[in-house]
Amino acid sequence: MMLLPFLIACAPSEFGLSSTDFGDDFVPVGLPGDGSAIQVEAEPDSDLVRESFVLGGGVSTPLVDFLFVVDDSASMANVVKRFQDGFQALVSSNAFPSRARVAVTSMIPQDPTDPVQLHPAVQVRPIVAHHPGFGGLVDADRIAAFRSRIPRKVARRFKEPGCAAWFAPDDVDAQGDPCLLAHTQLAMVPFIAEAGLTAFEQLLLNTEGALFRSGAAANVIFVSDTHDPGFAPGRDASRVEAWNDLVDHQPDFASLDALVADTQTVSSFRIHAIAPRTACSERWSAAGPVYLDAVEANDGVFLDICTADDYAPFIQDIVRRGSVMQSPVLALSRSPSEILAVTRDGEPAPYRVSGDGRAVLLSEGWPTQPVNVQVVYR
Repeated sequence: MMLLPFLIACAPSEFGLSSTDFGDDFVPVGLPGDGSAIQVEAEPDSDLVRESFVLGGGVSTPLVDFLFVVDDSASMANVVKRFQDGFQALVSSNAFPSRARVAVTSMIPQDPTDPVQLHPAVQVRPIVAHHPGFGGLVDADRIAAFRSRIPRKVARRFKEPGCAAWFAPDDVDAQGDPCLLAHTQLAMVPFIAEAGLTAFEQLLLNTEGALFRSGAAANVIFVSDTHDPGFAPGRDASRVEAWNDLVDHQPDFASLDALVADTQTVSSFRIHAIAPRTACSERWSAAGPVYLDAVEANDGVFLDICTADDYAPFIQDIVRRGSVMQSPVLALSRSPSEILAVTRDGEPAPYRVSGDGRAVLLSEGWPTQPVNVQVVYR
């Protein structure tokens, strides 16, 4: 991400960007929030738009999606002060890039045979079934529904009304509370099964349409005081069966990476975690340091929840490393009715268009050195 301000500050000619065969009448029109171009131009008195991009050689995209998968079980009470301080420090910082988008979901696993039901391992089912992050993204409607269906002593922990499911880092809710803090309010009920990797996999499988923006760098951050699946098998037969099911079907980074590639149109995908290196809250040795293993498998960023109380440097590290593009996916600032030209260093480049029409995917190999790409469309 550190390269981006330099790119934006320079004129397109400094990178050898071709004007294509459409003349030199285009004028800059700014950088809309849902595109990844370094320059957007339009031709006066026409519907032509030209967008300029730089790909390869460690170039970052300004379009970064952050999904927090948060443990909301009772044991989080052991680290709740650090957890709340960490997110408060994050809200007070400028750690997120300007075109970032943020969402929050839970670690509560679904029944693999019926996604609207809780996994058999989950306890305190009458409350957890209504959790605002169960099977979807936390938003204001889900928070309101949760508050209306749970005991008052639990509802009191959700004082902030919340926002839309995806929000900008500096967005606030109707009460003026930061959306990020509203969506990371904790119920802290003992639901036992804190299977973040499985919950995220199920979210990908059961979300209608795309979860992440086309062309975005997708970063998923697991936040927990333990490791997936969140409990030890013990001796009870039903508990052992539930534990075995979660562990046997637990996705690793490679399988999640493949699923994202099949279901999303992103420029990169990485996993990160704020989780324990030691057993500072719950014991998790039965399954091992699962989140740490997933982070190391994709060169992600790991922060020890047992000791950290400022998450801003962690997010800044993700921005530096997690926004670097891995695939030539260009997010357009507008929905085109017709694409007229795609050039790579001034030469025509083969491409295809994403299903939602908002991104162009180059068909050629990933360049080891930066190249200039232009897209002209109506």
